[in-house]
Amino acid sequence: MAFDVNFNREVLAGQGWFFATAADLAPQFRASETEPARAQEFADAGRERVSSVFTWAGVCDDYERLARRLARGASIHPLARHAHRSTDPTA
Repeated sequence: MAFDVNFNREVLAGQGWFFATAADLAPQFRASETEPARAQEFADAGRERVSSVFTWAGVCDDYERLARRLARGASIHPLARHAHRSTDPTA
């Protein structure tokens, strides 16, 4: 079970029960108890995804790519075109 936000959906690749409010949790817990085979499928898929997608080498590569983009002046903000260095020496 995971809070229904883009990050969690990406991490779990849609393989899980997602909730948006506290009221959504009770049905999710009931489903996990009444559908143990499905719960096991979600658990197995999660372990497989974590071990194959989220590796230290991959994390390091992603950070290196990000650092290179930022060094070139790119922005991680979707509305910004380029990051600008401040010319104010007191900033």
